[in-house]
Amino acid sequence: MADGKERTKRLVFLLIATAIAFFLCYWIARPFAQPILMAAILAILFHPLFSRLREVTGNRNWAAFLSLMILFVVLAGVIALMAFAIEREVVGTYAWFKGNTAARDGWTAAFSGWTDKAAGWIGLRIGISPDVIRDAALTRLDQASTAILKQAGNFLASIGTITVSVVLTFFTLFFFLRDGRQLVDRIA
Repeated sequence: MADGKERTKRLVFLLIATAIAFFLCYWIARPFAQPILMAAILAILFHPLFSRLREVTGNRNWAAFLSLMILFVVLAGVIALMAFAIEREVVGTYAWFKGNTAARDGWTAAFSGWTDKAAGWIGLRIGISPDVIRDAALTRLDQASTAILKQAGNFLASIGTITVSVVLTFFTLFFFLRDGRQLVDRIA
């Protein structure tokens, strides 16, 4: 009887220790889960390209490396095209604002004129004083600009994290492409 209680205590202890170990492993691996999952998805998508390059080169390492370089060039091209499109839109918007505000003595006077005109029109339709509407709009605009600046700061602060995630994704993708078949066989 005492031997059964001892065995039950050991089993409970081992189950608790195993649960704690799994939790700690999950906690340690959690930041790497997204880059590894992204690498697995990219490995599945780029496996046909890898297979063709492996046939051409005859080497798994070179085929995986060339697949990564092709992916890198494609992603860099897409990002560059997006950056050029955004830059063109920002420059166009700035030129439009500059042209429309130059005749009204600058940004502040032009915006004040636009808000006065809009507040007067809205005030006539709903019966609220244009001053109240203008003040509310300016308050909301101030809150929006603060939020935009905060988000831009958060984005700039997260560039390091994004870079590490991309490097980890490409590193893992290389090994998924090179050793993917063996990994699948071992898991099966």
